Amino acid sequence: MRKIVCIIFIPALLAGCSRFGSYYHVAQGARAYANGDYQRANIAYIEASGSADSGLQIAFNLGTVYYALGEVSAAESEWQIAEGTADQELAYRVFFNHGVLLYERGEYAEAYEKFRNALEIEPTGIEAKINLELTMEKMEVRKRESQTVISPQVPREGRAEVDLIMNYLKKMEGEVWESTEVLEYEPLPRDL
Repeated sequence: MRKIVCIIFIPALLAGCSRFGSYYHVAQGARAYANGDYQRANIAYIEASGSADSGLQIAFNLGTVYYALGEVSAAESEWQIAEGTADQELAYRVFFNHGVLLYERGEYAEAYEKFRNALEIEPTGIEAKINLELTMEKMEVRKRESQTVISPQVPREGRAEVDLIMNYLKKMEGEVWESTEVLEYEPLPRDL
């Protein structure tokens, strides 16, 4: 009789509202995420978020699941919550992931800041260094593109010549051009 009570009592502790319940749900979420079942991971992390014990870690995990589901605004919201963590390893991962999201959206200046924040926490983070360099390259390309003039300004003295050329082209577009080539076969109706 004692063994049955213990077996029933332990799962009740893990699944209940106790502080062990959040660990149980986090473990379920991690397993579901590893198996690619992001919906189940999402549900498990939401269930775990009721506990204040590891709220910032759960916010990070939820953000990661939302990102995998393609819900980038929800992922960003969760990562912004998790940025308040004092855990250095977690903070590095939060800044890194948030930087990747911003980079993919083309927000290179913001992505640069997130990768820089990650490197301030972990200066040897190779992935963050690589992404910081890629972000800097994108920022440089964007800067060069914005400095190039899209339509060159024609000086006033050359404007008359441009007008003559444009008028000539308009005149030529109005004329029907016919081929002077002699065909050795009878064209099909679709060739006309």
